[in-house]
Amino acid sequence: MSYPSSHKLSRSARSQRACPADEPELEVSKRGWLIKYGLAAALVAFYAFDALLLSSKGVSLVCGQLPSKWQLHPPCPGEHVASASDPRALLRSQMGIEWSERNFWDAVKRGDERAVTLFFMEGKQGMSISSAGLHQVLVDREYFRNLPKAAFLAVAQEKNEGACSSDDVATEVAHTVPAYRSVSRFVDYARDQDVAAFVAEFCKGSSLVSDLRRQIAWQQTRMAQIERENEATRRERDGCAGNLGSHAVRVRLGFLTRSEEQKQTSEATKTISVGDLILSEPCRGPGSIPRNARERKLCAWLGKSSNVSDGYLWAEAIRKFCDAEFPTKIDTSRRDALMPAVEIYDR
Repeated sequence: MSYPSSHKLSRSARSQRACPADEPELEVSKRGWLIKYGLAAALVAFYAFDALLLSSKGVSLVCGQLPSKWQLHPPCPGEHVASASDPRALLRSQMGIEWSERNFWDAVKRGDERAVTLFFMEGKQGMSISSAGLHQVLVDREYFRNLPKAAFLAVAQEKNEGACSSDDVATEVAHTVPAYRSVSRFVDYARDQDVAAFVAEFCKGSSLVSDLRRQIAWQQTRMAQIERENEATRRERDGCAGNLGSHAVRVRLGFLTRSEEQKQTSEATKTISVGDLILSEPCRGPGSIPRNARERKLCAWLGKSSNVSDGYLWAEAIRKFCDAEFPTKIDTSRRDALMPAVEIYDR
């Protein structure tokens, strides 16, 4: 760009001038040129600074203006600088994940191994493994398939005790104990070969196997007690059948066969075999009055069509009633399910 000679200034003359404001004699065209030159210089300086900012990952002149990963100044109060020794800051700055148990289990369910590893990096100060969270993953096929198993197994020894323990080791199954804290959940895990293999590896060194053995021992003790109770129940049941099954009671309460009913008007009642059929409407005759509570219960029970019908054998009806009145109980299903589970987890 060229300018009229009258506008040209020597270098010495220019150096003697402090600023355009001190030279009122400068023409408008000269002043405009200086303004344009100054703007261009400022623009060049701005781009140079911006390039420096990006190449050095930035300098924050004011706290919070730039991401922490770009800051070179000492951290502002309460500010975390991401580093290999600060997994919480790495999660936030590099992955946009805040430190929380919910975010941890979300990462587990979607199979984000890098995030899960960062959650575990602080050792005992890192994220713990709750039995509720792990149970939810183990019983869901998709969640279990996504589970970062290597990351979990790497921290198993220091973090598995809570997730591998139970609250009902030496008690009967209680509805107050949630499923994720019941020892029975390990029976459910054992039904899936892959889940069982993971749990066996993850829970090594924990109280799992001893807890299962304690529950089996408790079940066996409880079953022995139930069997003693059953023996007394069977004696009461035999007495029930003997009393109610007599011919005298049957006739008195009106449990007559059709043949008896037909003969009753012509001759005295004879001894009838207990294999004879009973009528479908017992205890309704004019003389059929129950003498005690058990006979009243028998009449009510036989009066229900679901319990007895026309053609039902008398002896069979009494036996069915007495079985319902004095039931025996012994359930070995839980013990029987626990025993193979121990073998799986104790390999």
